[in-house]
Amino acid sequence: LDLDLAKTELLHFGPPPPQNRPYPPVALITAPPPSPPLVVAHSPVLRWLGIFLTPKLNWKAHVERQANKARSALQACRLLANTIRGLSPFLLRRLIIGVIRPILLWGAPIWFHGTRQKTLIAPLQNVMNTACRFLLGVYKGAAPQALSFFSSIMPLNAYLLKLKIRAVSRLLTLPNPP
Repeated sequence: LDLDLAKTELLHFGPPPPQNRPYPPVALITAPPPSPPLVVAHSPVLRWLGIFLTPKLNWKAHVERQANKARSALQACRLLANTIRGLSPFLLRRLIIGVIRPILLWGAPIWFHGTRQKTLIAPLQNVMNTACRFLLGVYKGAAPQALSFFSSIMPLNAYLLKLKIRAVSRLLTLPNPP
């Protein structure tokens, strides 16, 4: 079994090192002993199952990456719809709900708890507002509440609460471990 150093990451959860210096590299011992040890540097952000973790469990890096992914997917969706020929608004709405919103909210039940998270939700809401403006064909000055109302897409904060309630109810129905 060989380790690929390019794909090996290490993240340290705990108090920061003294004087705000970065964590020193960690040497991993390999077998057999005559071979040199592998050295893995500390990673500031670790990706696990598509969720980006930081040492202080600050979710800003994850939210920004998901917003960028959704924004690029929205730009790709714009190729499918034009004013002459393209998808109907009904199909565009389904595309936003089925493609853009799941990209935006990947891992949301883990980081969303519902209190004092406006700064985390704001980049996601901006992408969702852009998607609703694209769907409705309105200008940037349109009110976000009107965008979600006229596009019949649930506002992001309400949908996040719905996801949270679903995740909690699912966890409560799991069987107890032996």
